[in-house]
Amino acid sequence: MTNAVRSADTEEARTAHLRIQEARLLIEQDRDTGLLTFFDALYAGAMPQDVLHTDAARLAALARALWAEAGKRQKGAIRVALLDDSHDTVLVGINDDRPFLFDSALSAALAGGARVRAAIHPIITIDGVRTSIIALVCDAIVGEQRKTLSDGLRDAFMQGAIAVRDWKPMLARLKEARDGLAAQPPKSTNVSE
Repeated sequence: MTNAVRSADTEEARTAHLRIQEARLLIEQDRDTGLLTFFDALYAGAMPQDVLHTDAARLAALARALWAEAGKRQKGAIRVALLDDSHDTVLVGINDDRPFLFDSALSAALAGGARVRAAIHPIITIDGVRTSIIALVCDAIVGEQRKTLSDGLRDAFMQGAIAVRDWKPMLARLKEARDGLAAQPPKSTNVSE
């Protein structure tokens, strides 16, 4: 009896794996264990078509650039950067990990007119903090659109931080209101609604 072919066993996935291994050899030359660990996390969940979009040298260069950006971020801060690589611009968002980051980044990028061709989103631990690193590889972004996209990403991340910060107090307030209505129900209203 033969096993069904999994998506990881496709020719595309095998080719992507080989390209990642080729890029990893380039990273190993740096002799930076932090960078190597980051490289492995960066490409561990990458989609084959996103990896095959470029060559091994550019995969290694992207890992180095993202690792450098992650090192610039202050703990708890939002970091947004636009990195240029020949005909691509990589929109980068680095945050303490929390819900809605990737969806917010993708929505903000598309709303700002970016043409996203690849997306990579590892979550790693930096200095004991789970950190989200979002890299959206786009067609070249030039002129005023750079500021528009940068501001849009930053705003999306700030709004997400506020929403995540407030949800527990909002649930507590809702419970108080529900308990109050249950204790002293209004005479003319169906409390269950």
